[in-house]
Amino acid sequence: MLLKPKYQIALAGFCLVIVAISSLMIGNTLVSPMTLIQALFNFDSANELHHIVTGTRTSRTIIALLTGAALAVAGLLMQALTRNPIASPGLFGVNAGAVFFVILSITFFQIQSFKVIIVIAFLGAIIVTILVVTLGMFRQTQFSPQRVILAGAAISMLFTAFTQGILIMNETDLQGLLFWLSGSVSLRNIWDMTWIIPLILILILIAFSMGAHVNILMTSDDIATGLGQNIRVVKWLIILLISMLASISVAVAGSIAFIGLIVPNISKRLLPPNYKYLIPFNALAGANLMLLSDMIARVIIQPLELPIGVVTAIMGASVLIYLMQKGPHRL
Repeated sequence: MLLKPKYQIALAGFCLVIVAISSLMIGNTLVSPMTLIQALFNFDSANELHHIVTGTRTSRTIIALLTGAALAVAGLLMQALTRNPIASPGLFGVNAGAVFFVILSITFFQIQSFKVIIVIAFLGAIIVTILVVTLGMFRQTQFSPQRVILAGAAISMLFTAFTQGILIMNETDLQGLLFWLSGSVSLRNIWDMTWIIPLILILILIAFSMGAHVNILMTSDDIATGLGQNIRVVKWLIILLISMLASISVAVAGSIAFIGLIVPNISKRLLPPNYKYLIPFNALAGANLMLLSDMIARVIIQPLELPIGVVTAIMGASVLIYLMQKGPHRL
């Protein structure tokens, strides 16, 4: 451990500022630092670059920052809940459940209200989370990591198949939905849903406030109960937080995999096993990774744009293979 945890968190925050500024400058059209400063502090409505910076660039930067933080914290909490180092909303079917319910509501009920879509995504996420957890504990008092992995994979494939079946019946909107399904922070405008910003920040703050409870929970159920913790209430709160963070991210940016897997595993190697440090560090690191992935997605196949989910999937698969090669003791 090269730095104390609080310094590592501060460093992650400093990197986030640098990466966010870079995100406002990098794209099909490069923006100079001077133009960026002018656009932010001396906006000229006649300057097209100023509109690009304050419009699409700022919107997608904020969305990438928020969804990256949300998915990283959701992944960390899911790993704590299941005591499984490869748990994540993507691998365990939470994202797939949220996506299925969203696609179902758009295709058959023509629901367009973003607030309603978020509620529907949350319902799908929490239904799948409860289903996976229930299957993982079937006829047992504690989670079985192996059974949870199998249950999550099976549920994820099941809801993915359902989603694909619905998409085949909805060829009119197929292209737009497929791009959203692959993950994109450019399809929505943050200025049309500014209420998302405080909502995600509040959920992350709630997760941070539960750090001490998660530390106790990570010992064992028996020890946590002996210390006076109501483990059932704590676990249900964690399930609700995971579902809300994952569902909001899906509704805003589509299904983006592996952020919730990569960041927690990296952070656990850099920081001590204290969730008071791990949760804020994960939020900052997840935001950094998502912004970096978005910048890569913008420029790698110019003038076209790659779905951000493709970039995170490549990075995540590489990290997962590396961890598997190191053996179970490294996970």
